[in-house]
Amino acid sequence: MHFPAIDSYFQKQQEPARSTLIWLRDHIKKQHAELKERWRYGMPFFDLDGKMFCYLWCASSTGTPYIGFVDGAIIDHPALVQGDRKRMKIFSVDPTKDAPVRSLNEVLAMAIEVREQAPSRPLGRSSRRIAR
Repeated sequence: MHFPAIDSYFQKQQEPARSTLIWLRDHIKKQHAELKERWRYGMPFFDLDGKMFCYLWCASSTGTPYIGFVDGAIIDHPALVQGDRKRMKIFSVDPTKDAPVRSLNEVLAMAIEVREQAPSRPLGRSSRRIAR
């Protein structure tokens, strides 16, 4: 499925963030056959098995691209930052440096594991944690 709003979002970004976001988009799509790209809440989202998985965005204060993981709160990885978020954690990618592919792949694998093990109800506060 093609979403013109998603393509437009990426084209409106300034370099070097644009190239980083496009690379992240392509990299995420390759991680699981069931990942589907969607336009939700005014941003590019990825769903896995019909449930929200992650999204791409740039920090408003720095312009740094990041992936927001919907179930990040139950994933323990040093590259994820929760900040004031209750459910999500983010994985920032400095567009002026080489992408941290190894850490990114670890976090993506952990997030996929969480989503595949998820009950049919939304994940809330849970004692279940996935750790690196």
